[in-house]
Amino acid sequence: MSGLQANVENAVADALIRHHRVTSFGLGPRYLQVLQQSGIVIKKTHRLENLRSILSTGSPMSAELYTFVKDTIKHVFIQNTSGGTDICGGLVGGCHALPVYIGAIQVPVLGIALECWDENGKRLPDGEQGDLVVTQRFPNQPLGLLGDDAKRTRLVSTYYDHFKKAVVWYQGDHSEQSHHLKAHYSYCC
Repeated sequence: MSGLQANVENAVADALIRHHRVTSFGLGPRYLQVLQQSGIVIKKTHRLENLRSILSTGSPMSAELYTFVKDTIKHVFIQNTSGGTDICGGLVGGCHALPVYIGAIQVPVLGIALECWDENGKRLPDGEQGDLVVTQRFPNQPLGLLGDDAKRTRLVSTYYDHFKKAVVWYQGDHSEQSHHLKAHYSYCC
């Protein structure tokens, strides 16, 4: 993305945020990196009075990007999220009532039973890295994939065949589960 392209996209985003009085705005860390490299100080040139939170997806934001948002855009709640197109939603996200840990995703979204497993299908203790899995059925779990056959071969091979001895949703994300508070887990995907 060139500097000019970033300026045009930034102007469009600003117009949308102001016109629709957007309170939560979703983007990817790469977009913020381009804005950062362009030297734009958005809070000096844009009116974002309704903006209350920024949702970032694709990968957890770096500490540098957290600082960039707070210093040059607006001091808002920054929520890292992760999920997928096939589930039309998220698996992990943010919660205003819990502390934010830079580089981590705060909590599983409602209805999602997440664990971090090793390659043998065993739950890992906090602080160890492994695969992100959903261990119970969840509300937006797809019944099939577009173009799949009647046996749901593509769905099963994509999300259920990774661990042969357990029926769990295998997201394919590398993660680490960390227990910071009594009922709080951070996920790094």
